[in-house]
Amino acid sequence: MVLVDLEFPSILIFTRSSSARRAIEIVRNADGIHIPLEKLLAAIDERTLLVPISMVLFRSADILDARAIIERAHHVGAHVVLDVFQANRHGAGDVTALQTDFAVGGVLKWLCGGPGVAYSYVRPDCARSSPRASPAVRAQAAV
Repeated sequence: MVLVDLEFPSILIFTRSSSARRAIEIVRNADGIHIPLEKLLAAIDERTLLVPISMVLFRSADILDARAIIERAHHVGAHVVLDVFQANRHGAGDVTALQTDFAVGGVLKWLCGGPGVAYSYVRPDCARSSPRASPAVRAQAAV
Protein backbone atom coordinates (compact mmCIF):
# COMPACT_ATOMS: atom_id res chain seq x y z
CA MET A 1 0.00 0.00 0.00
CA VAL A 2 1.23 3.49 -0.80
CA LEU A 3 -0.04 6.46 1.23
CA VAL A 4 0.91 10.12 1.56
CA ASP A 5 1.64 11.70 4.92
CA LEU A 6 -0.86 14.54 4.36
CA GLU A 7 -3.86 12.18 4.27
CA PHE A 8 -6.80 12.50 6.63
CA PRO A 9 -5.76 11.05 10.03
CA SER A 10 -8.25 8.18 9.91
CA ILE A 11 -6.56 6.92 6.74
CA LEU A 12 -3.14 7.01 8.39
CA ILE A 13 -4.37 4.93 11.34
CA PHE A 14 -3.38 1.84 9.33
CA THR A 15 0.26 2.74 9.78
CA ARG A 16 0.06 2.33 13.55
CA SER A 17 -0.21 -1.45 13.34
CA SER A 18 3.23 -3.03 13.41
CA SER A 19 2.16 -5.78 11.02
CA ALA A 20 0.72 -3.28 8.55
CA ARG A 21 3.73 -0.95 8.74
CA ARG A 22 5.90 -3.37 6.79
CA ALA A 23 3.46 -3.38 3.87
CA ILE A 24 2.89 0.39 3.73
CA GLU A 25 5.07 2.99 2.10
CA ILE A 26 4.35 6.55 3.17
CA VAL A 27 5.38 9.29 0.76
CA ARG A 28 6.51 12.30 2.78
CA ASN A 29 5.88 15.92 1.92
CA ALA A 30 8.66 18.49 1.88
CA ASP A 31 6.72 21.61 2.81
CA GLY A 32 3.53 20.64 4.67
CA ILE A 33 1.47 21.51 1.60
CA HIS A 34 2.41 19.51 -1.49
CA ILE A 35 3.20 15.90 -2.27
CA PRO A 36 5.74 15.74 -5.11
CA LEU A 37 3.95 13.83 -7.88
CA GLU A 38 7.17 12.27 -9.19
CA LYS A 39 7.97 10.90 -5.72
CA LEU A 40 4.47 9.47 -5.33
CA LEU A 41 4.47 7.85 -8.76
CA ALA A 42 7.90 6.32 -8.12
CA ALA A 43 6.65 4.78 -4.86
CA ILE A 44 3.86 2.95 -6.72
CA ASP A 45 5.58 -0.17 -8.05
CA GLU A 46 4.97 -3.86 -8.74
CA ARG A 47 4.76 -4.57 -5.00
CA THR A 48 1.86 -2.14 -4.59
CA LEU A 49 -1.61 -3.63 -4.28
CA LEU A 50 -3.59 -0.58 -3.18
CA VAL A 51 -3.26 3.21 -3.36
CA PRO A 52 -5.80 5.00 -1.17
CA ILE A 53 -5.46 8.66 -2.11
CA SER A 54 -7.38 11.89 -1.61
CA MET A 55 -8.02 13.90 -4.73
CA VAL A 56 -7.72 17.05 -2.60
CA LEU A 57 -5.60 16.92 0.56
CA PHE A 58 -7.61 18.10 3.56
CA ARG A 59 -4.63 19.72 5.32
CA SER A 60 -3.55 21.99 2.49
CA ALA A 61 -6.23 21.83 -0.25
CA ASP A 62 -3.50 20.67 -2.64
CA ILE A 63 -5.17 19.05 -5.65
CA LEU A 64 -3.41 15.84 -6.68
CA ASP A 65 -3.18 14.58 -10.24
CA ALA A 66 -5.62 11.71 -9.81
CA ARG A 67 -5.40 10.67 -13.45
CA ALA A 68 -1.61 10.23 -13.30
CA ILE A 69 -1.81 8.32 -10.01
CA ILE A 70 -4.54 6.00 -11.32
CA GLU A 71 -2.68 5.38 -14.58
CA ARG A 72 0.54 4.53 -12.72
CA ALA A 73 -1.26 2.22 -10.29
CA HIS A 74 -3.03 0.39 -13.09
CA HIS A 75 0.23 0.09 -15.02
CA VAL A 76 1.73 -1.93 -12.14
CA GLY A 77 -1.48 -3.85 -11.38
CA ALA A 78 -2.58 -1.92 -8.27
CA HIS A 79 -6.05 -0.66 -7.37
CA VAL A 80 -6.91 2.91 -6.37
CA VAL A 81 -9.37 4.09 -3.74
CA LEU A 82 -9.99 7.73 -4.62
CA ASP A 83 -11.29 9.85 -1.76
CA VAL A 84 -13.30 12.71 -3.29
CA PHE A 85 -14.71 14.09 -0.02
CA GLN A 86 -12.66 17.30 -0.10
CA ALA A 87 -12.90 17.48 -3.90
CA ASN A 88 -16.64 18.13 -3.90
CA ARG A 89 -16.16 21.88 -3.78
CA HIS A 90 -13.72 21.69 -6.69
CA GLY A 91 -15.88 19.36 -8.75
CA ALA A 92 -14.78 15.80 -8.10
CA GLY A 93 -14.86 15.00 -11.76
CA ASP A 94 -16.10 11.92 -13.48
CA VAL A 95 -14.78 8.90 -11.62
CA THR A 96 -15.72 6.67 -14.55
CA ALA A 97 -13.61 8.80 -16.92
CA LEU A 98 -10.73 8.69 -14.44
CA GLN A 99 -11.07 4.87 -14.39
CA THR A 100 -10.58 4.73 -10.63
CA ASP A 101 -11.33 1.35 -9.11
CA PHE A 102 -13.14 2.71 -6.07
CA ALA A 103 -14.25 6.15 -4.91
CA VAL A 104 -15.63 7.39 -1.61
CA GLY A 105 -17.00 10.72 -0.50
CA GLY A 106 -19.57 12.47 1.62
CA VAL A 107 -21.85 15.48 1.73
CA LEU A 108 -21.24 16.92 5.20
CA LYS A 109 -18.80 19.71 4.46
CA TRP A 110 -18.88 21.14 0.96
CA LEU A 111 -22.30 19.93 -0.16
CA CYS A 112 -23.96 21.17 3.07
CA GLY A 113 -25.52 17.78 3.69
CA GLY A 114 -26.30 16.12 6.98
CA PRO A 115 -23.84 14.10 9.02
CA GLY A 116 -23.50 10.44 8.17
CA VAL A 117 -24.39 10.76 4.49
CA ALA A 118 -21.69 9.20 2.36
CA TYR A 119 -21.40 7.47 -0.97
CA SER A 120 -19.12 5.02 -2.68
CA TYR A 121 -18.38 3.88 -6.20
CA VAL A 122 -17.01 0.54 -7.35
CA ARG A 123 -15.94 0.21 -10.98
CA PRO A 124 -18.22 -2.51 -12.39
CA ASP A 125 -15.44 -4.82 -13.57
CA CYS A 126 -13.84 -4.67 -10.10
CA ALA A 127 -17.12 -5.66 -8.46
CA ARG A 128 -17.68 -8.55 -10.86
CA SER A 129 -14.14 -9.89 -10.59
CA SER A 130 -13.84 -9.84 -6.80
CA PRO A 131 -14.87 -13.08 -5.11
CA ARG A 132 -15.09 -11.15 -1.82
CA ALA A 133 -17.41 -8.43 -3.10
CA SER A 134 -20.59 -8.23 -1.10
CA PRO A 135 -23.85 -9.32 -2.75
CA ALA A 136 -24.94 -5.65 -2.83
CA VAL A 137 -21.81 -4.64 -4.72
CA ARG A 138 -22.17 -7.51 -7.18
CA ALA A 139 -25.85 -6.62 -7.71
CA GLN A 140 -24.96 -2.98 -8.41
CA ALA A 141 -22.36 -4.11 -10.97
CA ALA A 142 -24.98 -6.23 -12.73
CA VAL A 143 -27.27 -3.23 -13.32
